[in-house]
Amino acid sequence: MIFIVGIAMQPAASQSNQKTIKVSVNQQIVYNEYFIQQPVNASDQFSNAFMSWYINKENANPYRGGHISNFYMNSNSNMKRLLSQFLSSNLSAISKSI
Repeated sequence: MIFIVGIAMQPAASQSNQKTIKVSVNQQIVYNEYFIQQPVNASDQFSNAFMSWYINKENANPYRGGHISNFYMNSNSNMKRLLSQFLSSNLSAISKSI
């Protein structure tokens, strides 16, 4: 699980073949509000990995050129569907959360 979180939360500028994206302090603050800042257990890490995946899916990650201010949370029924998509696309998240 830690591996997923580490990869999912890395800014786009970490790859040398990608252009550097400047993110405003306000965008950083809003982005960080969606995450547990000091994860202490597997549930916290899973939550952060899911949120990172979801924000990236919605093209709202400011570190990848998106706009976090356009991001919003879906209804509970849509979130259940999205959770299923996340788990099917991140099989290692399933094995590490069991």
